[in-house]
Formats: sequence, structure tokens, C-alpha cells
Amino acid sequence: VAFRLDKSKVSVFNERCDSLPIIMGNPRSLQQVLINLILNAIDAMPDGGKLTIRSEVKNGEFFLKISDTGVGIDPADKEKIFDPFFTTKPAGKGTGLGLSVSYQIIRTHSGRLTFESLRNEGTTFSIVLPIGNRDESEPGLLM
Repeated sequence: VAFRLDKSKVSVFNERCDSLPIIMGNPRSLQQVLINLILNAIDAMPDGGKLTIRSEVKNGEFFLKISDTGVGIDPADKEKIFDPFFTTKPAGKGTGLGLSVSYQIIRTHSGRLTFESLRNEGTTFSIVLPIGNRDESEPGLLM
């Protein structure tokens, strides 16, 4: 996503917790979720803005929050945001599958994907995943 970030006039701030835990899961699937949320955030800031990626560990869970200073989500759309094929993007700019697929990926990882949004102030998507223990017998499932 570096190319899109460079062209978009979006400043990125990474507020990473001191000690990142082991998360059990499919790295490619989790990467897909992150890319989708970051690209959506860029799209929500057509004139540039601030993208903050914050991580923390709390109560045995890993929290990853992706916040933008974009246009926010219309209150009328909040109930439909994770529905397949729902999009507010112009024709040809989105399929409406990104958030739906991301939601399912996080659920498959025993996690939660939620959001908070204020119109014209921005949106924060929160990914919450259980912290796992490294199991050497399951290569490729470690992130």
C-alpha cells in the first residue's frame, strides 16, 4: 500500500505496543484484512489526512486499531457496512466485498472486527484477536 499512501497525502502514524504477542492465524488472510482496512481509510480521505495504526495488549487479547481522519460512515449505512456487496464507492471503484470478507476472516480467527465512526471526523476499525501460544507443529499459522 506504500504507493497509494505516497500519492494520497496521507500521513501514517504507527503506535505499536512495546511487546507484540504471538497471534495464531493465517498470515496471508490477516494481511488481507489489514490491506483492505488501510485502503478503505485512504479512500475515505480524498484530500489527505492522518492514518493511525495502534496496537495494544489487554486482558489476554491483542487489539489493533486503524483510525482515519476521513469523511466517516453515514449513520444510515452503519448497519450494512459488513454486508456482502454493500458499497458507498462509485461504480467501478469497489465491489462491496472487502469489509464482508475481512469480517469473516477475523471471525474465523476467533476474533472481532468492530468500528466507530463520526461523520466528517473519521473512522476507527478495531480488530481484536486472542493471543496464542507458539505451536511448532503448525507451521505457517503464526503471525
